[in-house]
Amino acid sequence: AERAAPPGGDFGLFLHKLRIQTFLTLGLLPNPVTGEKRCQLDHAQALLDDLAMLREKTAGNLSPHEERLFAAILEELS
Repeated sequence: AERAAPPGGDFGLFLHKLRIQTFLTLGLLPNPVTGEKRCQLDHAQALLDDLAMLREKTAGNLSPHEERLFAAILEELS
């Protein structure tokens, strides 16, 4: 049987991954391996900076759905 390819190349999924990583580093979600919440502000700030850079670099190149999703994620994290 042919196995399905792992998800990738989907911008919305990519944004959700960054959102979850940011929640983890802010200590808002438990680590899925340890079950512990751990706040790592330096890592969270780096992810937020990456999201800001990504927002700037993708300006004008996203679909309306991707624009709405990105805006919602940034608002949620701010």
